[in-house]
Amino acid sequence: MAASWKKLTPKTIVVSLFLFDSLLDDLNILMIQKFQMCTDVKDQIRTIHEELTSLRSFLEQHPELEGFLIETSDIAYEVLYILTSYAPVWYLTLRLPQVMEKINLIRLPLEKLNKDPTEQVASQDELPPEDVANRMARMLKDAENPSPNVSLEAQTPSVKEDIFVGLDDEANEITEILLGNQKEQQIISIWGMPGLGKTTLANKIYNNDRIVQHFHKRASCVISQTYDKKNALIAFLTSISSLERDELSKLDEDTLGGKIYQSLYGKGIRYLIILDDIWKDVWSDLHRYFPENQSGSRILFTTRFKEIGSQASDKNIVRNLRFLTADECWILLKIKVFHNEPYPLELEDIGMKIA
Repeated sequence: MAASWKKLTPKTIVVSLFLFDSLLDDLNILMIQKFQMCTDVKDQIRTIHEELTSLRSFLEQHPELEGFLIETSDIAYEVLYILTSYAPVWYLTLRLPQVMEKINLIRLPLEKLNKDPTEQVASQDELPPEDVANRMARMLKDAENPSPNVSLEAQTPSVKEDIFVGLDDEANEITEILLGNQKEQQIISIWGMPGLGKTTLANKIYNNDRIVQHFHKRASCVISQTYDKKNALIAFLTSISSLERDELSKLDEDTLGGKIYQSLYGKGIRYLIILDDIWKDVWSDLHRYFPENQSGSRILFTTRFKEIGSQASDKNIVRNLRFLTADECWILLKIKVFHNEPYPLELEDIGMKIA
């Protein structure tokens, strides 16, 4: 477990917490789906979920321990991979205890910190009196020590713009649909399992130069499992108007919805609205705020549930996002690990297997 303990920005910490929450949501769904098939290990799965949830709550209160948040997120990714790999039960009985060992490596020093944030942590291995985050970092004994010649920045990619690899065909086809000549309001739904790149694809389309020029107004909002109507309405309004969030937060939902309708209503106004990561039918709750003005406006959903897109409209176009090809996975892995630097050719064979 090789961790980078570079100080993250507050924005990066928020993003990390958001991603961790998404992982826990996915894991909760898998628990429900897998319990009937994996009765022999359901208690282990439940325990792992509870441990990760507990760690998430603790780490949110201690932003100085962002390195632990990254490590814990990696474990959540690993659990999701194990449960979605269609592995036999005997394989789960081997891997899940290994996961618990990794969780314990993180949980035990955090428990010491919780009991005494200075004395007990500092006493571990007789560490020098450094700040709490550095002392905690040293308590995690990495199986492999990072090379002293490699900077911390090189070890862990910073959170920047989304990396888009493959799916150019999907992006082009959906863009052409959005730019089509149909005057009626049209709903396009992109659905697929978590991690395929639905949000990244939607963002790429949203920022496409042709899309920006074609639509008079554009707005995008992450809906997620914890749908909050007022926050969604405020997010839409801040995109399509000059109103400030502080001002909008004082208004009720009906007033916010009315302002959205007024901003989009009018002959010739063509708008694009993206509702990202829809978990349930929210369109029936929001559709009245988006006028049908016969000007070629479009609504784009991203969701992990096919039926959500199908139920929104009889004329809805539903797109099932494909998996990346083996070559595309390898390209994506190279970018994430090596960025724009050349990679050692001797790592290509093992790298392609990992991809």
